[in-house]
Amino acid sequence: LNMKYIGSNVMSSSISINKFMSKLIMNFYNIPLPEHIFLKDGEDLIIYEEKILELGFPLIVKPNQGGSSIGIGIANDKEELEKAILEAKNFDKDILIERYIVGNEVSCGIIETKNGLEVMSVLDIATNNKFYDYDSKYINANAEIEFSKLPEYQQEMIQEIAKKVFKVLGCRGYG
Repeated sequence: LNMKYIGSNVMSSSISINKFMSKLIMNFYNIPLPEHIFLKDGEDLIIYEEKILELGFPLIVKPNQGGSSIGIGIANDKEELEKAILEAKNFDKDILIERYIVGNEVSCGIIETKNGLEVMSVLDIATNNKFYDYDSKYINANAEIEFSKLPEYQQEMIQEIAKKVFKVLGCRGYG
């Protein structure tokens, strides 16, 4: 369209919105990630039965592409897993199933300046929902966000990982 814009280019944006492709790249660069299953359109869940048992419940189910936590669900058993997959398929034909990680939800912004990358403070995110989902982000906006209370060394690790992800995915401007 020959219009100016800010932020990452088309390639970086396309890779970043595709969770599986992002994971492949991050895995190559030894960035820590939760174990996962990539359920391609048309594949039967039965072929991953052993891997599901290995991951254990609960599991996170998400559409492979998209953002803002749209279509994400938590499955505590096989029946809930099948329901969560059907829900996620409303948003993308390919599905990502991940090991559920118990812990703090955090965020860490990055701004690219003429002097390089500036990594922002780590923020703790708390919500009454099971996780920081679309509802808690936009509908009820019930999340509390504050400067992190994690130990300094953990905040530094998060900041370094955020910076590395920004670089390996080819992001530009901000993230």
